[in-house]
Amino acid sequence: MNVKNRSGEFVNCRAMASVVAGAALSLLVGACGGERGARKSGGDERYSVLATLQHSILWELDRAVDTQGSQVAYPVCVTTDFPTSQSARNNYLQLEQATMNRWNDALAGAPGWRVSGIQLYWVGGQNPGSCPNQHNGLRVYKTDVQGGNSRAYAAYHSFTKVIGRTAFEGLDQILDLHEYGHQLGLGDTYTEAGYQVPIGQPQGIMNIAWEVSDLTADDVAAVRHVWSMIRTGSDDPCSDDYQPGQVQENNLGSRFCVPLNGDPGGDDPAECADTHPHCGYWASVGYCSNDPFVISECCASCEDAQDQSQCVDENPNCGYWASVGNCNNQYAQYMSNNCCASCDGGSPSCVDTMGECGYWASWGYCADPTYAQYMADNCCASCGG
Repeated sequence: MNVKNRSGEFVNCRAMASVVAGAALSLLVGACGGERGARKSGGDERYSVLATLQHSILWELDRAVDTQGSQVAYPVCVTTDFPTSQSARNNYLQLEQATMNRWNDALAGAPGWRVSGIQLYWVGGQNPGSCPNQHNGLRVYKTDVQGGNSRAYAAYHSFTKVIGRTAFEGLDQILDLHEYGHQLGLGDTYTEAGYQVPIGQPQGIMNIAWEVSDLTADDVAAVRHVWSMIRTGSDDPCSDDYQPGQVQENNLGSRFCVPLNGDPGGDDPAECADTHPHCGYWASVGYCSNDPFVISECCASCEDAQDQSQCVDENPNCGYWASVGNCNNQYAQYMSNNCCASCDGGSPSCVDTMGECGYWASWGYCADPTYAQYMADNCCASCGG
């Protein structure tokens, strides 16, 4: 889980990424890597729940029960900057409804949660800028589909998500689950050098979304804790089954939580294997020696680290530096001394330098002429060398 204590106006995914991102609890929504909005500064950075979760759609859904009962009819608006059929719009409405109800299922039985189901209905027009902000006393949840856009992000203050045409027409449910998670009040726990490098975060829709097909136990725990914070006014960053997690890099001022006993609901691996995509990096920087989560979830990488204990990366940017040829240029001596694992004895290893590489590869970008060079330069491992 990730509990942020600083606000951002919005956050963009990098170009090419429909959405990437972590699981987690956030006091103010996070989205993907890229441009960051202005953040509050000065004073106490642990803002109150009312100040930081005021844009969570959970407030709206709970309030709707007072006038509608447990079956809530909720207004949505979808605009496109390209022609689209009513059938395509109806299909997307069904996707959105399935997404909202899937997250609602995760809240079933939570103390004080009263919504048993959500039925969506259209409001506003189809052209950009035609969505109302409110309807029947509820804030309208808006989707802005941009035909020339290959990014996705959550503009949570305005109850808006922005997606590209491919996600709209392809009915990308994983992306939709992730982006709606931000509107609920959840943040990211994936690693992005330069912004955040959390340690031991479980997999989930709000983590590296394409690695799962549905909400995980971490996603469920996170949204239930957000609701608990709203309902009780608590500012406790972690729920009962979580504890503050380690963070190597945290330039956004987030508060991360990790399960007390590993990934909740997970089974012990039947063999020595890694269960998290960042195991190799954590092992390379020494977490196998002192982090219980890494020790339990990164068996293969930790065994390799024992065998290669003298050949490690001393800097989190080593993979990137190696990918741009620094193992063999004027920086070779520095790289040899500090980036042994990435340079693999003097030649750059085939590594991914972006957390989104696996997702992009799954969409065929390795062979797409538009992106092939970028993928070759930055996503060698995901593209198969």
